[in-house]
Amino acid sequence: MLVAYLLALNLPTHVRSPKIGELLDSWAGKSFRQLPSQSKSQFQKFVNGHLLRARDKGGFIGITDLDFNDQDGFVWKFSTTPKKSFLIYLNPHNGMVPSAERAWLFIVDGDGTILRRADFDTGWRMYANGATYSKVDWISKPVLIQTMVAGVNGHGPRKIYIGFDGLRPAVVRIEDDKGAVRKMDYFDSYHVVGPKIQSTTKPSMLRALLGNNEVRRLEALVWLSGDFIDRFSDFKDLTKADATRHTQLVKDKDISNALKTLRESPNSYVKQLAQAVNLP
Repeated sequence: MLVAYLLALNLPTHVRSPKIGELLDSWAGKSFRQLPSQSKSQFQKFVNGHLLRARDKGGFIGITDLDFNDQDGFVWKFSTTPKKSFLIYLNPHNGMVPSAERAWLFIVDGDGTILRRADFDTGWRMYANGATYSKVDWISKPVLIQTMVAGVNGHGPRKIYIGFDGLRPAVVRIEDDKGAVRKMDYFDSYHVVGPKIQSTTKPSMLRALLGNNEVRRLEALVWLSGDFIDRFSDFKDLTKADATRHTQLVKDKDISNALKTLRESPNSYVKQLAQAVNLP
């Protein structure tokens, strides 16, 4: 696959074809829009020839390949693995309303081999407006921050913070247009943003809340503090089982005690999320 990609770069015969690692290094820390013309062409061919699958491309309103002329993508050095790796994040616009904007995330090693991939919605009737990978003061490792702007009647999160549990991406915070913490809307699948939570069983929730893994704790708190109210009668994508499990968990004595403990956390953000859970 990588050999075919390198041949597809169509460089002049007297120029040595760059290795994948060299290209990734040259792209790291930049968005697609910041790359020079030749690098843009190389990046686009790498994405379409190596990262995206046929069913991914079919999601872009049936086009064969992802054309980045009106889109954006990002490459960063990924800092949470012992070996050299890169975080690649794609922000294509679907160009349709009503619909949800969608993002594609890849973690690749120094040779371009895909170690992890994910795709997820980033806002119903919203538009992607850039992304960064940086440190914040309430978690020890860098997070990916997706910025959104409202589309037609869109009123979803303006920032989505994604942390990494090893290679697994997880939502650890969402914000409104004023930068305040915002509840995740779980009443309809169109309004849920970011990667889906890994597990919502009682044992997994207790391990997340009481354990030492920052990402899993925040992921669990985002879910527990979310809005599960069925606001619109014509939106029925939220399964009854999800809402029932949420109700059972917030009423559970062990979960409740764990949340009460976290309400005294020295981490002000953890404390805020724990206090946002509506305990009976």
